[in-house]
This record gives sequence, C-alpha cells and structure tokens, in this order.
Amino acid sequence: MFYFVSRNAQGDVVSIYNSSNSTLVGTYTYDAWGRPIDPATGKISPASYPNGTSANDYLGVSLASTTSDPNGIMVKNPFRYRGYYFDRETSFYYLQSRYYDSESKRWINPDPIMDTGLFDENSGKSVYNVFVYCANNPVNYSDPSGNVIISTLVICIIVGALAGGTVGGIAGNEIANKNDVPKEDKWKYVVGGALIGAVCGGAVGALVAPVIVSATGVAGISVSSAGITTIAASSGYGALSTASQYGPSLYEELTRTLKGTGLQAHHILENRFGLSNISVALTPAEHQVFTNHWRQLLPYGNSYTVDQIWAAAQKVYANYPALLEEARRALGK
Repeated sequence: MFYFVSRNAQGDVVSIYNSSNSTLVGTYTYDAWGRPIDPATGKISPASYPNGTSANDYLGVSLASTTSDPNGIMVKNPFRYRGYYFDRETSFYYLQSRYYDSESKRWINPDPIMDTGLFDENSGKSVYNVFVYCANNPVNYSDPSGNVIISTLVICIIVGALAGGTVGGIAGNEIANKNDVPKEDKWKYVVGGALIGAVCGGAVGALVAPVIVSATGVAGISVSSAGITTIAASSGYGALSTASQYGPSLYEELTRTLKGTGLQAHHILENRFGLSNISVALTPAEHQVFTNHWRQLLPYGNSYTVDQIWAAAQKVYANYPALLEEARRALGK
C-alpha cells in the first residue's frame, strides 16, 4: 500500500491520501509552534484503533471517516510539522542535530555549534538563549537542521554593506588619485570610503529586504553541515512587514531592540488585560490602528472575560493569523 502526502506553503504535512484511489485518509492540525491540536469541530476518530496505536496517538489527527485508516498510517507516518521527523515515544521532533519540544516551544538540548560562537546566529537577543526555537518566530522561520537560521533581512544588509563598501573603497581611491594624495595617506581615503559605502549599502539592503521577501517568498535560509536550505515566508502577518521581521517577543526585550528605529512594541493583547506580555514591532500608524480597534470593541473602564477578549481579538486580528494565533495561545483557546 502506498500513500501520497500533501504539504502547505510552510512545509507542514497536512494530509495523507490513498495512492490507489486518491481518496483522503485524514488530516493533521498544528498550532504555529508545531503542537498537534484537534480541530475545533468535526474531528473523526477511528472506529477501532489499529494495532500499536491508541487515542493519544490521534491527537491533532482527524480521519476522513471512521474506517479510512485501517493501517494506522496517520500515526505511523513520522513526517509532520514543517516536514520534521516526529518521535511518537517522546512527542518531540528530531531535526538532525537535536530534539525540539513543541509543548515548551524550546529545544531540549543546546545548540550543537554553540562552542563556535555561531549558536542561533542573527536571532537578535534570543541568541543568548541556546534553547530558543526559530528566534521565537516560528511563523516566518523553520529550522530543519537545528543549527543556524539567517533571515533575508540580514542577508540583504550584509550584501548591501559588502557591495557598498567595495564601491566606496574604489571611490575613495579615485578621489585620492585625483587630489594627488601621497601614497602613504591613500589608505585613509580607501578605508573612509569603504566605511561610508558599507553603512549606506547596508541601509539600502534593509530597505530592499521586504520587497525581496514579498517577491520571492523566501524569508531566510537555514545553514547546517548538510548545506543551505531556503525558508519560506509566511503571510501570517499580512502587510505588517516589521512584525514579520522582528517576530513576537517579550515587550521589554522588543522595546530595547527597537530603540532608535522609530518602531513601537505593540502588546498583542492590550497590557490592561494583564494576560500576556508578548508583543510585535509596528509602525506608529499601525500601532494606533490596532489600539483604536481594541478600544472601540472593549472600552476602558470595564472588566472583560477571557471569552469577550477572545471574541474581540478575532475581529482585531481577522487579517493577521500569526497575531491571532499568539492571542489564542495566551488566552488558552
């Protein structure tokens, strides 16, 4: 018996089909961090569990019918969230170099290349936590090797800085030649031009990065001893390009990171509710739009239940599934 698998844009295995007649066997459902979750409605379990399986194995699995999976392929298939290898015995994902626990949203062992100083490279302040998964931004990143992720933004800044530095250095040398600068002093012009060019090139790279992500669908790359793989961008943040670049973070950490950028840290669930400190980076205009919407739906001066806050969040973030997922998680929905 052979089967076909269906994957979404982020690489999650979401369904399995019988190859003989192309009929659906069942579907998988995960949250943003890879935790298997049952669908809100309509879950179908097997009439009897195949040998070697139990009800716990079918968490996050819904069958096409009670008899569509007589061989238990939905459980036996090891490739699940992001195409990672799922270990049934531990409920961890194996990613070539270490194990990932979707319940705690953390690796269970430190980065294997931390001794080289490259652990979680270019992951912002999360670099100091060698157990952090995908720079706390699983919507936009995957990490198939468990080693290093590098965003398209960082790549564009580096390329821009290198290109600008090269052009600046050449320009500095030409200026020195035209002004008959003594040979022993030419290096000052070359170095100065290179530094100015690198800064300008890096700035241009940062501005171009969102355009490249939008045009190519590549949010970054994953680097391992096995080679380099691309990481697909997600539309979970809609048009909020800065939110996708920085990803959800604790409010205090994000505020420090954004200092001097002109961006603001936005509580996904307003701070007045006292339910979550997770925030994303927004422009002042974007921040004001969300704030106004929250206050229109849930005015100040009243107390609100979790259900009321969740109902409002679904309206505020109707077009931003990544933010809605964070709100759902914080509210325990």
